[in-house]
Amino acid sequence: MADEPNQTVASLDQTWRTIADLCADLDEEGFLTPTDLPGWTVKDVLSHILGTERSLRGETPPESDAVGDHVRNDLGAFNERWVESLRGDSGAEVLARFREVTEAQAADRYRLTAEELAAPGPTVFGEMSLEAWLNVRLFDSFSHEQDIRRALHRPGNMDGEAARRALRRGYSVLPRAVGKAARGMPDGVRVETVVDGAGGGRFVVAVSGGRGALEEQPPEGGIGAGLRADADAFLRLVWGRVTPEGAEHEGGLTLSGDVDLARRVAAGLNITP
Repeated sequence: MADEPNQTVASLDQTWRTIADLCADLDEEGFLTPTDLPGWTVKDVLSHILGTERSLRGETPPESDAVGDHVRNDLGAFNERWVESLRGDSGAEVLARFREVTEAQAADRYRLTAEELAAPGPTVFGEMSLEAWLNVRLFDSFSHEQDIRRALHRPGNMDGEAARRALRRGYSVLPRAVGKAARGMPDGVRVETVVDGAGGGRFVVAVSGGRGALEEQPPEGGIGAGLRADADAFLRLVWGRVTPEGAEHEGGLTLSGDVDLARRVAAGLNITP
């Protein structure tokens, strides 16, 4: 029997196919729908993913000085070069290139052995295994699938493997976010985070020595601050797509106890560079 495909590769492939299918029926006006990402339309989001994968295939984006106020670092400027290089193309043309490149990338990665996936190598975020890097690509690509869904008012796919992995990565940020938010407060402060929906859960982080740590058996009492969010709002906080105030206003986030502390924790969830 043939080996089962690597789950990370399969999830990344499926996410790209889902993105392409979401955009398949768009006219040019639809491709130009603004997203939550400053300065980027649906077409620009496709261009960004397409450009990143072209870079990973050894291509270099054309030089460009056209950057917006939303560009905050060198990585953002590099991403903007790909987006800018495709602004003159139609949405249908960008989508066709997106399909071509992502299908080629997926096909190449399905051929990788377990040893090749485990091998470390350089990335823009430092050295890591190829498997770990593909998880980064999955996290990024799934965030952009949700950007496109939100822009087009087509919510969904929050109960699949990509969503579960994104949520797990978000939960891993909680100790750091709580420790930073509670800086200067006495040891013993506890913050509870509850995420509703598929892949959700309850997490209590206790502060000791200026650091936060997840408690394996959270206590029934002694909670200083609380956050409750649906999975979509939680991930948008992690992706930096919404402020705590915005999530509260939309109804996706509720704070309790020391509300100021809880709001600082929510703000500290953002890990988008």
